[in-house]
This record gives sequence, C-alpha cells and structure tokens, in this order.
Amino acid sequence: MENMNGKDLLLEGKYKEAMAAFEAMLEDDPHDFEALKGLVLASARVRSFADLNDSKNFPKFKTTDVGAANNRALGAALPSDVPYFEKVKELISKIREYKTLEEEITKLTSERRNKYSELNSIYDEQPDGYTLREVMFGSVRMSVYYFLASVIPLPFCVLMGFLGKALGVGGAVLFFMVMLPFIIEVVLIALFFKGKEGKWRKRYDARKAVTDEMTTKIKESGEKKESLLAEIAEISGSL
Repeated sequence: MENMNGKDLLLEGKYKEAMAAFEAMLEDDPHDFEALKGLVLASARVRSFADLNDSKNFPKFKTTDVGAANNRALGAALPSDVPYFEKVKELISKIREYKTLEEEITKLTSERRNKYSELNSIYDEQPDGYTLREVMFGSVRMSVYYFLASVIPLPFCVLMGFLGKALGVGGAVLFFMVMLPFIIEVVLIALFFKGKEGKWRKRYDARKAVTDEMTTKIKESGEKKESLLAEIAEISGSL
C-alpha cells in the first residue's frame, strides 16, 4: 500500500508527500528499487523519466538535488539495480550540460545585444565621413577632376546633339549629354578618391564582425543543445 501510495502521490504531482512516502518505504527496506527510483523522481519533480523528453520540464530539474538523491540510490541499491541508477546518473549529467548550454546562449545573446548598443553609441558620437559634396568641393584635386569631367566631354556632347537632331534622336542624345559628365565624375571618384568611410559603413562592418563571431558561437551551442536533447530523450525513454 505504501508503494502504491507513493506512486499515486507522485502521479498527482505531490512531490514532497511522495518523498515522505518513499522514505517510509526505505525504512522498511533500504534496498527497495521502487522506493529509490521514486525518491529520485520526486527530487526531479517529474512523474516519470519520460517527462524529461520535454525540455520544458528542465527548469524545475535541480541537478544538484537529483544528483544527491541518485547517489544515495546508487549506494543503497542492490547490485542488480545499480546499472539502472548509473544510467540515471548519465541522464542527470546530460541535462546539466544542456542547462549550461542554455545559460551560455542566453549570456552570448545578451552580450551581443549590449555590444550592438555600445557600437551604436560610439558611432553616433562620431562625425560622418566625407559626403559627395565634400568630395567634390572640399578638395582642390577633386574640383579639378570635376571640372575636367564636365568640360572635356562638352564638345563631344554638342556634336552628338547636332548629329542626333539630324537623325531624329535628339531627346536620347540630350539625355546622354546631360548624364555623361556625371558618369565620368563617378568613375573618377571611384578611381582616385581615397576618403574616409562614413560612420554608417563603419557601424555596419563593426556590427557584422560582432554578429559573425557571436552568432557562430550561439549556433554551435544551439546545435550541441539539439544533439543533447536527442541523447536525453533516448536515455529517458529507456528508463
């Protein structure tokens, strides 16, 4: 009756009462397998080891308390029952590792978020890099480039304009004539200008570096978690 009472209390989620019932059983027989097993389950605050197939039950799983109960069971169990509790010990170790990985992922995610905020603050306080206007008019050399890009193509554009008018394509040529100096201007900037990068580009590069490093760690920890979860399900399913 005591055995059934302990099991019933366990199934009802009355873990403290169940522990007391199993303790009473162990007073009568210190090697009682069901009582030792029930004591471990009550310490884990689960109705059966199958409940540990669901990681939602891990937060209430206190590995220190469960480990102590299982060590007690290992010390009191009959030789034929020891392999069972050795397997439980392995299960506890896997769950402990899983919970450690969860804490690591939470910490890394928080650090990444804080690093983002820190980088945003740093670059918000810095002046931006050169703008296109500063490039064109803040540098004598670039002013010369701009002048050459605007003036040299002009005779060619005028010639093309007359030719286009004669051929009936004046609108297209006029558009080309207007756009060509700017096209050459952009090409010259790309070839010769070595100005500072804007703060937005710097911010992007800095955040990308942080993202690549921390996200890789988070991903690796997540993959380990999934692997551990499969191992935990396999072990708990066999108990």
